[in-house]
Amino acid sequence: MSTGFFMGNLSIPAGTAEIRARAYDGNTKIRSVTVPGSVKKIGDRAFADCVNLQKITLCEGVEEIGSNVFTGCKRLRTLVLPASVRKITGWTFWGSGLKDPVFADSGRKLVFCPPEAAGSVYRVPEGVREIGMQAFAELKELRQVILPEGLEVIRERAFIACGFQKIVLPKSLRLVESGGFYGCQNLREITGIPAQSTLEKAKEFWRMQGRALAVPCMTRMPSGDRYWKEPAFRALAKRCAEADPGGMWEMAGFFRSKAQQRPEEAFFRRAENFWTYRAHQYGSGQAAALLEEWVQAHPGQRLPIPQLTSTLGGVMRGEMLNALGFLAFEEEQEYSFYQLDPEGVVLVSVYDSEDGPDEDGFGSETYYNWWYMDGCLNEIPGAPVLHSYSSIDRDSTSGRQRFREAHDQAAALLRKRRE
Repeated sequence: MSTGFFMGNLSIPAGTAEIRARAYDGNTKIRSVTVPGSVKKIGDRAFADCVNLQKITLCEGVEEIGSNVFTGCKRLRTLVLPASVRKITGWTFWGSGLKDPVFADSGRKLVFCPPEAAGSVYRVPEGVREIGMQAFAELKELRQVILPEGLEVIRERAFIACGFQKIVLPKSLRLVESGGFYGCQNLREITGIPAQSTLEKAKEFWRMQGRALAVPCMTRMPSGDRYWKEPAFRALAKRCAEADPGGMWEMAGFFRSKAQQRPEEAFFRRAENFWTYRAHQYGSGQAAALLEEWVQAHPGQRLPIPQLTSTLGGVMRGEMLNALGFLAFEEEQEYSFYQLDPEGVVLVSVYDSEDGPDEDGFGSETYYNWWYMDGCLNEIPGAPVLHSYSSIDRDSTSGRQRFREAHDQAAALLRKRRE
């Protein structure tokens, strides 16, 4: 890229369409930058750690600013975004010297609020319609945020690890993305959640923090009887595998009885919670009523379940999966689950083999078998199995394409099965 650079002043040439990622990362000679409107995108960390950068002029036409573009620009005090900016990736201004808040879309979007501007009490200005991703990041001293009527959207991780204990949502708010208040450990109360029941409000409260009401806990296998080998349990597990909410409610009752008989085994109580929550997810009114009672009796707490999440994510040995009521797994294997996706399938992997390191001690790689299951952890007949793919293989261009094809085949078979 040919640039105009004189006495610390950098002028990006007119006609330039993009400033590539890390283009000027760590350049200590730059004092000011002018970016013409022909530039549509500024790549990740393009000006990161330009510690002497004091001024940047972004002309109308710039549309996208990547992550950490101004991270570490300690002498940068103010910045005005043109109205043309439509996308700003997170952490753009993290660790910069900005003193004033940064707005986009003619003041309708709050992009970044530095510690000096936030203080301990911050009133979001009238006219702001959206609070952007990572706008308030790790502001431990921020004790109160006042949101204006007219605010419509709080983006994912708009508030990260801030210090306030409660917040009032305006009536105009129509969307708080999952994790809007991510890592706000002191947050105890969110007023204005548009939900009817205490249960739904509790679920929303935790969703807004990027969590679920049901929390996976490390749990030991129950000792003693192998009840999952018994015909009655296997018949009940089969009903659960068929997405029968009544069967799930009965499964919760089975584990409730076990927990009463053996209160020292945490597994049984957590398994009861797991199946109660799943029964609720699949439409059981009895389960919903019981959970309603639980959240009323345990305000601000999360429901402990075994280490498989309520959205079917986590790592669990086959023996514990059998004990929980999922019988399609080999006891001695360890399985990884990658969450139920919007199309109703779950990616699952299990260890296959590995390469030893080469003579220099490098090159070791672990391989897995991968396949997709349905939302009750049943095999999908006809769905492909991807044999001996490492995580590196999976993340390659060809690997992503192959996994996408396998996913689409599994989802199509599942849709056909439902018809």
